[in-house]
Amino acid sequence: MDISTEKTEDENIIPRKAAYDDDVLHFGMTAIPNILLQRRNELQLTISEMDFILQLLSRVKDGEYGNIIGPPIAKVAKQLGCTPTTLHGAKKRLVGKGYLAIINERNDLRTNIYDLRPFMEKINKHARQKRLWDKIEINRDEEGAGASQVDRRLEEILKKLRKEK
Repeated sequence: MDISTEKTEDENIIPRKAAYDDDVLHFGMTAIPNILLQRRNELQLTISEMDFILQLLSRVKDGEYGNIIGPPIAKVAKQLGCTPTTLHGAKKRLVGKGYLAIINERNDLRTNIYDLRPFMEKINKHARQKRLWDKIEINRDEEGAGASQVDRRLEEILKKLRKEK
């Protein structure tokens, strides 16, 4: 497929079907929250932890975040160019940080079953905090140097949300 032959009203927009041919689409597409990519460091995730989450997200079927049959660690490690030990460490840290729960250590397929709902809860909370902080910044910009009563209240709420982490 030649992407340059696909036309839209705006020549800078390429329809998804034109951007990815059937060979790419055959392997599937994964929805990744932009806040995960943009705020990985604030979420206190290492690159290997994020890679592990992305691997699990790629296996979500029909929004079933609580019952994901995990990929074989050795296979994923080979795909990512790291060691199985690195991924096992990432998995343990994700559990320790409250991003991931392991439902079943081993199933008949000799792989783990994971629950990504803790990740979804944490990332949703982080997004709420970020949006609130953005509102505070907008208020400050609009009002100049002085903080209004509403601004102070928003800051109190934000501090409370941060303590809940």
